[in-house]
Amino acid sequence: EMARDARQALGEDCTVAKLFAKHMKIDKQHDFLSTHVCHIATGTPERLLQLINKFDYLSTSLKLVVLDWQRKDAKQRTLIEISENKKPLATLLREFIIPFLLSCQTKIVLL
Repeated sequence: EMARDARQALGEDCTVAKLFAKHMKIDKQHDFLSTHVCHIATGTPERLLQLINKFDYLSTSLKLVVLDWQRKDAKQRTLIEISENKKPLATLLREFIIPFLLSCQTKIVLL
C-alpha cells in the first residue's frame, strides 16, 4: 500500500522494486536493480540483507528508509512481532541503516 501511495504521489514514471522472496528470485532482483533506477524498493528485512550482502547494495544513493511498524500481516502480526524478521531487522539496523543515519546520508521514518 505504501509503495502504491508513494508511486501515485511521485507519478507513473516512478519505479518500484518489490524485493520479496515470493515475487522473484534474488538473481532476478539483482538483474532488475542493476538495469533500472528504482525510486522505491519494498521488501522484508531478510531479503534486503541478502541483496546487500550478496551484491553490495546500499550505496550513497540511499536517502530514506521507511519501517512500517504498524502494518499487520494476514495473521495480524506487525513487523517486529514476526519472529523470522527480528534477527534480520536488528542486523539491518545495526550494520547498515544506523551507520547511514549517523553519517547524515539517510533519514528514517517509522510508521
